[in-house]
Amino acid sequence: MIRAILFDLDGTLLDSAPDFIHCLNTLLEQNDKTKLPDDVIRQNVSDGSIKLIEIGFKIKPSNNDFADLRRQLLDLYDKNLLKWADIFHDVENLINFVESQNILWGVVTNKPSYFSKKILARIPIFNNCAVLVSSDDVKNMKPDPEGISKACVEIGVLPQNVIYVGDHIKDMIAAEKAGCLPIACRYGYYNDQKNDLKQYLYADSVSDLKTKICKVIDERQR
Repeated sequence: MIRAILFDLDGTLLDSAPDFIHCLNTLLEQNDKTKLPDDVIRQNVSDGSIKLIEIGFKIKPSNNDFADLRRQLLDLYDKNLLKWADIFHDVENLINFVESQNILWGVVTNKPSYFSKKILARIPIFNNCAVLVSSDDVKNMKPDPEGISKACVEIGVLPQNVIYVGDHIKDMIAAEKAGCLPIACRYGYYNDQKNDLKQYLYADSVSDLKTKICKVIDERQR
């Protein structure tokens, strides 16, 4: 039986792209660089701040200015956290449904806890989150299964009784390695989602995700 559902955060529950679009383009403008189209930034949000600096400034982490630019981006993000970002449409309905089934739910994200804790605290529907595992809570981030495995231990549920939902191929790999059932969100940000995620059970909207979760729950209860 399904006892718990663990979610990725950005691109799965939270549409964080609008905040990052504003912050990266503001930083580019401040440095006399050409701003990027919204869709280009959106497609790379799930890869984090390092990737955003790479595509925005066209430099590698070995560049002398890289660390400072990344710090500036994260400072801007902190100041603008949730100004434009919000949960995806139907996420509230999804969480209410999961809770109505007496299924635990939590978040395993590659986002630092400094940001993930603030986000969960500021959005009321996340108040009943049973576990939060962020990038600095583990030694190895996804696609390593450490974070998902840690979450399963903390809530006391065996991985085979857990669904893990994410929008990136690294989420699916981590879920499989942890022994959970992966569901891919193709409405998320991952640039190659149509190809890399089609081999998995997937959802094209949050409403579709609820349908797929219901299907899995029904199948596991037989």
